[in-house]
Amino acid sequence: MRYQALSLALIGLGKSYAAHFSNTCNSFDLQGSLLMAKCSKLPNGHYYDTVVDLNKCVGNKDGVLIRGENVLGNMECSICLSIGTQIRCMCYGAKGVLAPSSVLNLDDFISNQGGTLTCDQEVQVAPR
Repeated sequence: MRYQALSLALIGLGKSYAAHFSNTCNSFDLQGSLLMAKCSKLPNGHYYDTVVDLNKCVGNKDGVLIRGENVLGNMECSICLSIGTQIRCMCYGAKGVLAPSSVLNLDDFISNQGGTLTCDQEVQVAPR
C-alpha cells in the first residue's frame, strides 16, 4: 500500500507533540499494520525514520475502525490504505459480514514523541 506524501511546516515548541503527528512528520507510508514516517525531534530539525504498529492503537468495533488495539494484523480488517493522515479499511462486523469501508484520522491520536511515532492511548477493545 502506498501513501500520499505531505510536506508540512513544522509546528510546536517542545520535544513531544500530543497527537497531530503530521505537524512534525512527513513521507507517510502504510505497510500492513505499520505506519512509517520521517519525523523531526525538534522544530526545524533533521528528520528520522520512525514506525508505529497500528495494532497497538486501531481497533474494530462491529466493522467500524476505532481507537483500540490489535485488529489490522489479523483477518478482522482487510484492504487497508492510507491517504495522508487517514486510514481506510474494510472490516468484518460481529456477524462476520464485511462492512463498507471505514475511515479513521490517525492525526487525532498518533503523536511524535521526540522523533518517534507513538499511540497517545493504547486502548483495549473488548472481545466480541
